[in-house]
Amino acid sequence: MAEMKVDTMEGVLDILDSVRGTPILFTVCQRFNSHLNILLLRHLVKDKGQKGVFLTVDRPSDIMKRLLMAKKINPDRVIFLDPISKVSGLPPLPTDKQVKFMANPFFGEVQDLLSEEGHAKMIKEGVSFVMVDDLSALSCYIDVETMGGLLKAMSRWKDLTVLMCADDVNPHVRDKAKAVCSREVHFNEHMAPEVVR
Repeated sequence: MAEMKVDTMEGVLDILDSVRGTPILFTVCQRFNSHLNILLLRHLVKDKGQKGVFLTVDRPSDIMKRLLMAKKINPDRVIFLDPISKVSGLPPLPTDKQVKFMANPFFGEVQDLLSEEGHAKMIKEGVSFVMVDDLSALSCYIDVETMGGLLKAMSRWKDLTVLMCADDVNPHVRDKAKAVCSREVHFNEHMAPEVVR
């Protein structure tokens, strides 16, 4: 795919709206990762009224839910897959139907939920996008080949799949993500979008 310049967040959101059926990769400086997650979720959930799945690896789902509420984004429109909370040392969370807690971050359960069968169930629940908050954090728990299999499975979905990746991630992980993504948007150290492929 040819590179094209995109220099505004509005342009990035236009690209996000135009991509269906193949994943899109966002690479960003680690310190802006959660900020970009919130911007994208605001657009998908609040502006577009979509329901989605958010695999939260970088921080527990409870923190993400609080961030969404602070920005007046309805967290009930998001199903959180949370493999981090139970191993984070935070106090136990109350039962929440919007959160599917995993036993650990090594992703057997996540792979089951993101399988074809799990995806079919999510479609019935009205899910129209899936977002992974940070492939860099995910790469601490699963090896590159497992990551590649997970990304390949997600790339077969017909909905929007949004993958976030810190720009300092293991290059093999980035290569696996690029291989399944139709578009890539890179944000520089000033949080400005630079190039889309």
